[in-house]
Amino acid sequence: MAEKTIIFVNASTVLISGGLILAKNIIQTLANANSFELYITCPRHHLYKSYEGESLKIIVVPRWMLKRHFRLYFDLFWLPARIREKKPDIVLSLGNIPAFTHYWQIFLHDNPFLVEDNYQNIPLPIKKKLIHYIRCKIALMALRFVNLILVQTPYQQYKLMNKTNLKIPSRIVTPGLPQINLHHNEIKIDYKLFCTRKIKLLCLARYYEHKNIEMLEEVAKIVEAQSLPFVFYLTINRHHGQKAVALIDRIQRNGLHNTLINLGYLKHNFIRELIEPINGIVIPSLLESFSLSCIEAWHFRKPLFISDLESMKSACHDAAIYFNPYSPADMIDKITSTFNNPTSIDSIIEAGSERLNQLSDWEEYVRIIKEFAL
Repeated sequence: MAEKTIIFVNASTVLISGGLILAKNIIQTLANANSFELYITCPRHHLYKSYEGESLKIIVVPRWMLKRHFRLYFDLFWLPARIREKKPDIVLSLGNIPAFTHYWQIFLHDNPFLVEDNYQNIPLPIKKKLIHYIRCKIALMALRFVNLILVQTPYQQYKLMNKTNLKIPSRIVTPGLPQINLHHNEIKIDYKLFCTRKIKLLCLARYYEHKNIEMLEEVAKIVEAQSLPFVFYLTINRHHGQKAVALIDRIQRNGLHNTLINLGYLKHNFIRELIEPINGIVIPSLLESFSLSCIEAWHFRKPLFISDLESMKSACHDAAIYFNPYSPADMIDKITSTFNNPTSIDSIIEAGSERLNQLSDWEEYVRIIKEFAL
């Protein structure tokens, strides 16, 4: 019997949002391949624990180790030591920073802050700007330990190759946007919130400054001032930080809660019950590499309205309607003209279905990893 390829999966910082879903899909596919012995460093999370078995071992990263004051120790000493213990054939790094290791390493890159130069325009507090700056500097240093970089779109490949002062001795390949396994469970949603004849639009995102959710405040004011037939749904909660708290409070204080309805945090495996009642999905981000909400819109045949960013155009092509993320009026114009034209809705939905069929299978990622191991 041939020995299995030992893969050390560095998912040490992958705990929330799209990164967790991507990690879930690739780990599941690698485990199902039955040709790998997997060691996974990860935060304590029931999802990772559920995969543990004979050929998949979990190494839980202590929570304190990922705090800002200990990150350099974690990146430079703790993680490399765990990798040396397992003597893997390949290290597969997920998350924002590759491992500092001389073992052969593949890095799955999906962090827009690493390659974009315009994030200084995002209304980040000075402290967060500094954190992103330092994190990107560390990631760029770590890239010299990477032998193969996987990116999702040609745009990401171009930006990474042309990043100022970026010198990497590795190859950058584009397997393509991956299919995502969307799991569905019943969920207790107050469906009275959806009982309206108005056109229902969902912004499915955790609160981050670059998600530009505040733009929807201005959109809601225009909707109410012009008595337009739209209602927008958010999925943020008060645990997402002080700015999320301030936004939630302003919505109530300014009387926008009937046009801008916050559903609160909802687990991602409840996605069907959330999306089926709505009429469209909006993504007003100022910075993205790609958004899983695009796949969800295409999968559930909903029109997709997204920011006019080169990164999103590279991912979505003609399967979305683009608006200026700095102009609430432009968003309203695009949504209004689309829903006033049923043919336009049908066209964008069909384009989304075609784009969905073009997405790569995770087996393509596994094939690349197998070739890399030879």
